[in-house]
Amino acid sequence: MKLINKVDELLDRLQSVALTNPFFSVLVAHHLARNLYPSDPYLVKNNSLKMGTKLEKTLQECNEFLDLAEVYESYSITNFESSVEDEVKSRTGGIYGNLWNKFPKDIVSSAENILKSRFSRNNLDLEKIARGKILDAGCGSGRYTLAIAKYGDEVIGLDFGDQGLEIANSLKSTIEIEDSRKVTFVKGDLLNLPFQDGEFDFVMSNGTAHHTTDPVRALHEVIRVTSRGGQAFIYLYGSGGIFWHTRKRLNKIMKYIPQERTSLILKALGMPGERFIFEDNWYVPIEHHMEVQEVEKVFKDCAVAEFQRLTYGTETDIYPTSPEDEEFFGSGELRYMVQK
Repeated sequence: MKLINKVDELLDRLQSVALTNPFFSVLVAHHLARNLYPSDPYLVKNNSLKMGTKLEKTLQECNEFLDLAEVYESYSITNFESSVEDEVKSRTGGIYGNLWNKFPKDIVSSAENILKSRFSRNNLDLEKIARGKILDAGCGSGRYTLAIAKYGDEVIGLDFGDQGLEIANSLKSTIEIEDSRKVTFVKGDLLNLPFQDGEFDFVMSNGTAHHTTDPVRALHEVIRVTSRGGQAFIYLYGSGGIFWHTRKRLNKIMKYIPQERTSLILKALGMPGERFIFEDNWYVPIEHHMEVQEVEKVFKDCAVAEFQRLTYGTETDIYPTSPEDEEFFGSGELRYMVQK
């Protein structure tokens, strides 16, 4: 039987258990999700195994957990869904706000180190690129906005979520920036950016467009407000492979369990507060998965001068380099530098 079919069998079991036993459901979902990454700093031992071997072992362990779950039934809860766009935006902001509140105090310096690492590994100089007037489009907690603040002359972080903006302003007040007055956080919609054409020398859209109702429009907006000769850094979720297939299914299954309950269980399992990627996937209302051709068509339609897909990143970033990688990770994560 193909591995992806074995994954689906497990996920079918998980869906039935999610209604009756949240503890084992979160345990299984977390164990499966973390072992799907090519590298995990908290799973050093398993990182040495080939992906196929690691996944087979993980599926066996997850099924054993579910065997125990069938013995311990606890409670049931109905799912929740909504198609109203404003409510989706509000819920997205609320979900992330709860997650950002768990960040450690050094989260801004950590964000800067991540950006510098991603850029330098692709022979890019963050200090030279992040210049002039800067926009962080979909800034969330503001950690990346503040991380690049020292490079720009004026920096704006935009987000739709009130809770995220509140956290961003709180972060701004607690860290040292040479001139904090040059950093402003504003409420706004990524699909209708309240800025003039070509207003910014550098625009960052770091994992936000795929959570909107129209990621293609979001990309057009990011490029529209980038100045001629300016650059944009764009990060989107890819598609295909066992990894993204599993993420899409977990996004539907885990909504049977209240996020607050999941947070408590993950904390009990010892998951670090800043490592919120699992709750991110499980509870966000919208998560689009983009095709490479679809993204690059937008760049061509916008007649950008140049675009480059980044091929290296941090240890936990996903960049397929072989046919086996593509089976597991599809197109991987899509990070681009775009020059207007």
